[in-house]
Amino acid sequence: MWASFAVACASLLRSMSPPVLAVLHPADLFRDPAMVIPSLRDWSKIKLFLNGEWPAPIPERLIITADNMDALNNGAFAQCLSNAQRAPFVVVDTEYGQESRFLTILGLGYRDHGTHGVAGVQVEWPRLPAWAKGEVRASFSALARQTPLVFQNAIGAEIPTLQKNFDLPYAAYKHLDDTMLAHAVLWSEWPHDLEFLASMYGPYPKMKHLKSSDPLLYNWGDVIDTLAVWEGILKEFADDPQSEHIYRTQSLPLIPLIVEAHERGIRVSTERIASLAEALQQRIDAASLLGMAGAGYPISLSSPQQLQFYCYTLQKYRMPRQYGKALRSIAGDRLAELRLRVGTEPPDLESEERQGLALEEAQRRVHECAADPVLEARVLYANAAQEISHYIAPCRGVERIYPEFSIHAQANARWSTTGVPMAQLPEHLRDIVRPDEGCVWLGYDWDQIELRILAALAQDQPLLEAFAKGWDLHTLNMSDLFGLPYPVDRVDPHRSHADADWRTQLTWRGKEDIRRVFAKRFVYRLCYGGDPRKSGDIPGAKQLNLDAAKLSQAANRFLLAHPALSAWRAQVAQTVAAVRFPTVRTFMGRRRVLLSEGPKRIREAYDYPMQAAVSDVANCTAVQIYRELPDLHFMYQMHDGWWWQCVQHGAVTTMKRLKEIVEQAWTVNEHAITFPATFKVRE
Repeated sequence: MWASFAVACASLLRSMSPPVLAVLHPADLFRDPAMVIPSLRDWSKIKLFLNGEWPAPIPERLIITADNMDALNNGAFAQCLSNAQRAPFVVVDTEYGQESRFLTILGLGYRDHGTHGVAGVQVEWPRLPAWAKGEVRASFSALARQTPLVFQNAIGAEIPTLQKNFDLPYAAYKHLDDTMLAHAVLWSEWPHDLEFLASMYGPYPKMKHLKSSDPLLYNWGDVIDTLAVWEGILKEFADDPQSEHIYRTQSLPLIPLIVEAHERGIRVSTERIASLAEALQQRIDAASLLGMAGAGYPISLSSPQQLQFYCYTLQKYRMPRQYGKALRSIAGDRLAELRLRVGTEPPDLESEERQGLALEEAQRRVHECAADPVLEARVLYANAAQEISHYIAPCRGVERIYPEFSIHAQANARWSTTGVPMAQLPEHLRDIVRPDEGCVWLGYDWDQIELRILAALAQDQPLLEAFAKGWDLHTLNMSDLFGLPYPVDRVDPHRSHADADWRTQLTWRGKEDIRRVFAKRFVYRLCYGGDPRKSGDIPGAKQLNLDAAKLSQAANRFLLAHPALSAWRAQVAQTVAAVRFPTVRTFMGRRRVLLSEGPKRIREAYDYPMQAAVSDVANCTAVQIYRELPDLHFMYQMHDGWWWQCVQHGAVTTMKRLKEIVEQAWTVNEHAITFPATFKVRE
């Protein structure tokens, strides 16, 4: 009785309550620069709200349920879809079981050509009789083949759901658009979920809270919001044709490639999983022993409280600070800060991020008193535990894994991989997956692609010449950084007879010379806008006695040797400082509106034209491979490397054409630039 009374009261209150305008907090204007524009848009609605001009009334629509099939019987449904076919596009939104993908509600919305208002239909699917499902399925399939459709999250939601319930493969659609992918091209730094997009573009009241209490209205809210969002995005595309070009030549053509990869999955090496699980458990045990030996008592490496007690109470290490406050934390970056301060040799954090910390390396650092044993043990323990949870556990007891790839999640347009995070798969775990029977994997990884793009953007002749002639760039950069003479043979100074005296004079140790290794990391960080004075954590900096002043001097020597690069950096910094929300673009036209402030904005302005340009090249290359080599099937990508599968007997011919596509020339700032790659075959 009380439950019924509460429901009745809630319904009465909803009917009596006035509309509510939800806005971002005014503090967002100051505490989060990325939210300044959304905040301003929110608050600009206040006048409309007070004048009764916002929100817009919710449009009417047909509703078909098992208890009300009048629209099917009297021809209203057929007329609705006939009108929809004359619309420029139709928005589709489905509700479904998250695990099963079984359809619960199908919603369609469009701009009526006669009234110019919004019309649509919703179908409550599960309880419909078979004949009604057949009629809806046939009518919708015909609509999809004849009329452009608009989805929000086509790859992750709508395409697989309609494929499962209506047997609609991607090839069956006349044309698809995706508001999420389009918005990611226009506003890469913002969220791209429908709730955020509706706040930015939609004229209707919020309906996301109705998912449980009124699922039909919840779905209809998603339909009409998506329609409003797409109309708003089309207006922005009209003002920014470069962004629309990126969307239509990269984002859209990648949809079928990714959908197929999601369906195909990747074969698991079951025997390798078993052996790795045992090896990783042994690493956890070894880390625990190292930690207990270092602490002198049985410390638990999985306990933040015990680690904090060890670090800040027993060892009295200085606590890291944030916003002026000391943080009693050992999580993530805080642990890295501690490891950089403790001991005589800073850890190679960049290498550890790619390959993890090896037990032997940790033991060496501890033995040489270069590190705290408990901190090293914590890293070993955490890495092994993460590898078990991220890679080993999902692969146990299955023959295939199904990673999910997203092309909208990162501001620099790099792909993100969820499920099993293949993009971060450590080198020693890469054999947990394997080609299918009778197939091989063909892979490629571009060499120095960011620096090649930067050289063309900046018109830096020393870099362009070095790339064109195949010189050892890192050795030449080392000479610039430390004011040392160039070698005679700039291609292979490590073994050339002409450079015997040069090697003697510099006591040169080949490609692994500490100065060359340092120069490689340092120049990359400098080009990405890093502060040279804060580069003391790069391996070799301490051994080379490089303090902040010397690091700054090294950076100045490098920039003096590359005046065009120095001028380009100065021009970029001046340009982005001149306006409140500056825009930077890649050489293909992909934009990023810089919403940050201060030094961070400058770093992003340096970084984006390189990093996002790599994404452009990778995307266009993948699209071309998909179109021209139908026997190749995308498996996964990581960093600048990609893996594709083909049948074994066609691998030689396919690899030849693959190399031509991957290493084709691109016009960057009027320079014809090629990006050499390392190619691999895995059987």
